[in-house]
Amino acid sequence: YNITSNMLGAASKYISNLRFYVDAQNPLTITSFKGTDPEVVTGGTYKSGKAEYPQTRTFSVGIKASF
Repeated sequence: YNITSNMLGAASKYISNLRFYVDAQNPLTITSFKGTDPEVVTGGTYKSGKAEYPQTRTFSVGIKASF
């Protein structure tokens, strides 16, 4: 969301623009699939075992202010 200086009221003397953001990548996995995640299967071996890794979940929240 962008908040411009005309929406900030008295704070517009100090802040010209505010931006709030929220981002989520892979927040939920809903499946009955029992195998490994097909997006991360490497197909090779690593120290006598497969080198699969779980999908990561990433959440970001931030504020950017312009003065």
